[in-house]
Amino acid sequence: MNKKLNLNELFEKIDNELIERRVPIAHRFLEATTEISNIFNVPILLYPKGKIDDGSLEY
Repeated sequence: MNKKLNLNELFEKIDNELIERRVPIAHRFLEATTEISNIFNVPILLYPKGKIDDGSLEY
């Protein structure tokens, strides 16, 4: 069974939960990204221009 998922809606749901918990805005993106990464068990690059092969943090 294939199920479509809207990642933007998932990020917004997580963000709203973090807002309710009064997490500062500076920490919300990192926490939401970490949670999404854990849900799908895949790494999410925080620096999209970085090279995957050498772990570069180039931006």
